Amino acid sequence: MTRTSIKKRGLVSLPNELILEVARSCSPRTLANLAATSKHLKPLVLSVLYKDVVFRSTDLAVYKAFAKVMREEITLCDTVKTVNVFCFTDEPPIAIRNALVGEHYFTNPLANVGVLMRNVHTFNVYFNKRASTMQHLLHARFPKLRSSALVSLDGDLGGQKIAAFLEGHRRTLESFSLQALSLSEYALGSAMGFPGLLVIGAQTVQLGPYFTLTMTLPRLTCLSAPHDYCRLIVPRAENVEEVQAHFRKEVRQEELVELLVVLRTAPKLRKFSCISHTDVEAMMSAIASNLPHIQELAIEHGSPRICANLAQLKAMTKLEKLTVNASAEWLVEKHSLVEDMQGQIPGLFGVIRSLREVDFYGATWAKDKDVWKELL
Repeated sequence: MTRTSIKKRGLVSLPNELILEVARSCSPRTLANLAATSKHLKPLVLSVLYKDVVFRSTDLAVYKAFAKVMREEITLCDTVKTVNVFCFTDEPPIAIRNALVGEHYFTNPLANVGVLMRNVHTFNVYFNKRASTMQHLLHARFPKLRSSALVSLDGDLGGQKIAAFLEGHRRTLESFSLQALSLSEYALGSAMGFPGLLVIGAQTVQLGPYFTLTMTLPRLTCLSAPHDYCRLIVPRAENVEEVQAHFRKEVRQEELVELLVVLRTAPKLRKFSCISHTDVEAMMSAIASNLPHIQELAIEHGSPRICANLAQLKAMTKLEKLTVNASAEWLVEKHSLVEDMQGQIPGLFGVIRSLREVDFYGATWAKDKDVWKELL
């Protein structure tokens, strides 16, 4: 099978990238042919997509083909820099699980691939249902791992396994993203931009209990997680520079303050993102009081009152960049935005002018932008 025909079949083979898509439309022969050609691609990315199909003994040809590639081309593993696992079914296939965990299974030719892929820098898992089964993937260990995103749509991730995963990569991990989201309120496509994702309109769900860290995370600089996890991780990450916290709908103002008090002790924290359902004015006031060194702030909230305390925030912090993802109702019409802001928040635009960068729901402010020229 040529590279061109692979593209026509929908199995993407881009330069420096290999994506294996296991779907109903992909026969074992097609996958075996893809495996046979993969050793010539020298991929930097190995992605495994799994969609509504269960591996059976009849698929052994696929496994054997990949086993042959892996045995003959160990350098293939050495070139892999990113591993993405997409599990959109009730159970992840044993082959994928064992490939990353390193356990031997008779139908699994990729056993110990987590060990062979010693140059992997990024490990991401996107999981649909029964998140408890994803815990098996958290046994994977990559000696050079720098970034990881664990996304569960509608499930409990398990606090102990997450803590063990963090501690297992404590010497190398620089960026960690953890999200457990309600499937009904989450657009799956937005997950592909992870990490560094500020989810619009997402509702976080309760994560696993018993999360305790016994070691520090000396290289962690970027953290995206539910607020209770942030509160426990930040004290163990003395070099953290960016925190993105997610709050449930029933969150209390006290929980926000508790997190901010912890964040205040992080000496290098400069960026803070918050998906919050609390009282917006009290939230902005609490941020101003507790994060004096903050330089970049991103807030999602459904009210224009999110800017009510902006002058106070600017005066009490080192704020330079502001991103506001608010309810679309007050941002759809430009004139309505002007009327709301000018009427409710006197002097707002003066504060905006003093900032280096402002972004309202994707409309970046700059002096050469026509839309903001009219507003300002």
